[in-house]
Amino acid sequence: MYIFPIRNYVAAALSLNRKTCFSFSHEHAGIFGKSMETHMTILVVDGFESSRKGVNADLSHEGFRVREAGNGIEALRALEQEPIDAVISDILMPNMDGYRLFTEVRRHERFNDVPFIFYMSTHLSPSDEAFALGLGADKFIRKPVSGQVIVNAVRELASGPRRVHAAVAPRTDLDLTSEYTQRLVEKLEEKNEELHRRTQELRETSEKLQAVIRAAPVAILSFDQDGKVRTWNPAAERIFGWSEAEVLGQRPPHLGAEDQEEFERLRQRVSAGEAIMGLEVRRYRRDGTTVNLELSGAPLRDADGKIIGEMAMLADITERKKAASARILPAVALSANPLLDKAPRLRFIFH
Repeated sequence: MYIFPIRNYVAAALSLNRKTCFSFSHEHAGIFGKSMETHMTILVVDGFESSRKGVNADLSHEGFRVREAGNGIEALRALEQEPIDAVISDILMPNMDGYRLFTEVRRHERFNDVPFIFYMSTHLSPSDEAFALGLGADKFIRKPVSGQVIVNAVRELASGPRRVHAAVAPRTDLDLTSEYTQRLVEKLEEKNEELHRRTQELRETSEKLQAVIRAAPVAILSFDQDGKVRTWNPAAERIFGWSEAEVLGQRPPHLGAEDQEEFERLRQRVSAGEAIMGLEVRRYRRDGTTVNLELSGAPLRDADGKIIGEMAMLADITERKKAASARILPAVALSANPLLDKAPRLRFIFH
């Protein structure tokens, strides 16, 4: 749910009473630009934090002040605490949904004239828009849309007169009408279907990703924020000799005592958001022999973009380095032969 506080430009400039209604054209608004929008506070109400943050970012970028609420009850508290110029609201939220919030706003003498925008994705029928506007909402925006659509809607309402709305009639008291109940049931069914579809898509994506990790010819490892192993694929078992069961939840066993400091430095770089590509390192196998590797690493992030660990891919380049050495040594010996011809007694060094 998104609530956009839209303060009338003239009211913001002259601190006029909320109930005063003025017509202020876009031409005049353009004179003041963002400096006037910084006087406007928008309340964004939505049960999903990521959705709220997205709208917050769009509005803040244009100079609006933004407040957030996770449901209708939190939104009403915000309205009580400070002047709000517009409300943008989704419908399905915990504790108090968008329809009920709208009803409470229109009933309240202080909030009655606050522009109210329904911003919703859980709809299938044009009748949803007609129903919302019929209740007295000022705008109805269908998700997903660009941030500019939301900003333009706020500006449009801000440039027009503030309307004093009639109190919601008893017939449309949403929590008591069968139409209201039916629509909420429909929305819940739609949301349930959407969640089921997304869950199925995530499951399929996860299964494909796991298949790629299992089939990869390079070792793929992931670490949590404490540096403990969370992923150890079959290639890692083959290269290093330890099984997944032995390694998960433990510090990586393929590090020698001399490698610990380097490992932590690399983790710090990746945890700071840096990607590492093609770094040559040396690590140990279970039998104590060393293996030459090419390391690439990147941060792991959660749904909100927060770094929660590191992912590393390690390609065994031991044979490649041996082959390169095999090509280089004869070339070095060949280039040294003219010198050896002049110093026969030193030839034994190369034979």
